Amino acid sequence: MVALSEIQTSNSTLKSSRPLTAVVAGGTHGIGHAFLTSLATLTSSPKIYILGRTNDSLTTLIATLQSLNPSGTYLPILAPDLTLVTTAHAAARAIITAEGPSGHVDILFLSPGYLSFRGRDPSPEGLDRLMAIRLYSRMQLTTDLLPLLQRSRQGRVVAVLAAGKEGRVFPDDLGAKDPKHSGPRAAAGVATTYTTLFLEQLARWYPGVSFVHTFPGIVKTNLFNNPEQFGPVFRFVVNRVVGPVVAGLLAIPAEEVGARHVWYATSPRFVPVEKKEAEEAAVGSDGKKGSGVYTVNEKSETIQSDKVLQPYRDSGIDQKIWDHVQTELKRIIGPSHE
Repeated sequence: MVALSEIQTSNSTLKSSRPLTAVVAGGTHGIGHAFLTSLATLTSSPKIYILGRTNDSLTTLIATLQSLNPSGTYLPILAPDLTLVTTAHAAARAIITAEGPSGHVDILFLSPGYLSFRGRDPSPEGLDRLMAIRLYSRMQLTTDLLPLLQRSRQGRVVAVLAAGKEGRVFPDDLGAKDPKHSGPRAAAGVATTYTTLFLEQLARWYPGVSFVHTFPGIVKTNLFNNPEQFGPVFRFVVNRVVGPVVAGLLAIPAEEVGARHVWYATSPRFVPVEKKEAEEAAVGSDGKKGSGVYTVNEKSETIQSDKVLQPYRDSGIDQKIWDHVQTELKRIIGPSHE
């Protein structure tokens, strides 16, 4: 396990570094909120674009961040529903316009959440909503913002999902349209596998950007407070009874998770492919030092899921996943998606 003290020592140097520009999706609640408040606290004069569902939630959050670090610039980006790829695309276009032709992004942080215990729940775009917010919308944001990430000295994407928990995929049903291949449990394994393999493909195309896929462990968040499909009794039991017990026994404090994710976003350990010879480079998701894609567990250790992923790499399923995701994004966004 990477000690929290080591991470805090690394993070303590950030105030003396150049100001960072970040984009945070999922920052109004949970792990994203912990990351965002840590980033604002630990850095000097950051510029942070924050995606949020409502203007009210964004206004409240920005007021909190300004009290933590008045030297920062916090820019709201309204994104009402990130289970829709078009929402992600519109948010990215707003950021690209705001940055202008010479702008850049140093960090793209992805942790938007949507919780459902239903089976396949198709959106108007024809995607299962769980898969959309865990994979397709995140990859739309990523691919849209890659030109800005490439202009950074240290462009990095941090995707919070379930690194190391990759599961079985179904090559004849890559869209998980079969009811047996969808729903919360199936979508979790499929989306996690797709995320790692899709990021590995991106690293080949964009060797100047690095990608970190994380599993944060059990963290007490308020995700259960929001979904409309859960009644007030269910939310009360989870948040006031089950949640506190789990948090007391197992959960990692949100502040620690926030600090660890700032480290993932800034540490020289997670270098892009073009810097793979760097002495501090970690071992990537494919078992190679400095591969540009890093899968990290709740102990901040890099791990490899070779038993699950290597057969997909060897058989070319990783390329089919890449093609599938690109095809779906282009179908929804249109020819402008590149």
